[in-house]
Amino acid sequence: MPEYELLELLLFNAIPRIDVKPLAKHLLAEFGDLNGVIAASKHRILKVDGAND
Repeated sequence: MPEYELLELLLFNAIPRIDVKPLAKHLLAEFGDLNGVIAASKHRILKVDGAND
């Protein structure tokens, strides 16, 4: 399974009722891989287009 699909599953459970695919792709583009996204600080994640509290 591609990393963006794994990240989509995680995001879908955290953010109901929106399409999380664009956010997953933005996060992976910014942080390189799923490990980078998970290790990123909240401050850095919030700088990514589409991310919010």
